[in-house]
Amino acid sequence: MTEIAHLLVGIILSFIVAIPVGPVNLAVVQNSIKYGMISGIKIALGSATVEFFYCFVALWGVKTFLASPNIMFFLQIISIPILIFMGIYNLLRKKETEEKDNETNKPSKGDFFLGASLTIVNPILLPFWMGVAAYLKTLHIFGENFHFLHDRSTNWAFIIGVALGSFLFLTLVSFISSKRKSININTKIIIYKILGIVFMVLAFVQSYNLLKKLYLG
Repeated sequence: MTEIAHLLVGIILSFIVAIPVGPVNLAVVQNSIKYGMISGIKIALGSATVEFFYCFVALWGVKTFLASPNIMFFLQIISIPILIFMGIYNLLRKKETEEKDNETNKPSKGDFFLGASLTIVNPILLPFWMGVAAYLKTLHIFGENFHFLHDRSTNWAFIIGVALGSFLFLTLVSFISSKRKSININTKIIIYKILGIVFMVLAFVQSYNLLKKLYLG
C-alpha cells in the first residue's frame, strides 16, 4: 500500500512540476504540431528517462546529505534565493521567447535525444528533486506511522512515479498540440507571470518560516 502511495505522489508531483512552460514543453508542442503526436511522445520519453535518473541520483544524494543534522536547515536557506531567482526570471520573460520557439521548427530525426538533452541541461532539476525528497521525509500527511521514502521499495515507487508523471503530462501536451495549428505566445507570457508570482510567494513563505524558527524557536 505504501508503494502505491509513493507512486501516486511521484506521478502527481511530477505532473504538476511539468506544467510550467519550458524548453521541453515547447519542443513537444512545436514537433507535435509540425510532425504529429509520435514525435512529441518520443521527446516526452527522452525527457522522462533523464528525469528518472535525476530523481534516482537525488534520492541517493538525500540519504548521503541527511547524515548531517543541519542539512535540512541549509536546504531551506538555499531554496530562498533559488525561488526568488526563478520568480524574477519568469516575471521578466517577454516575447523574445517567440524567437526561440522558431528555432525548434527545424525537422529533427532524434526526438528522443532532443527530449533527453533538453532535460539534462536543466540546472534546477536535480537540486529541485533533492529538496523535494528531503522535504517529503519530514511529512506525515498520512499519519505519524507513515514515513515517506523510508526504504528501497518506496524509493523506487516514487522514482517511477516521477518519470511516469512527466511522461504522462508531456504526452497529454503532445496530444493536444497535434490537434492545434498554433500556440498563442500571449498565453505563454501569462503563464510566465503566474509562475513568477508563485515562486515569489513560496520564497516569502519560506523566509517567514525560517525567521519564525530562528527568533521564536
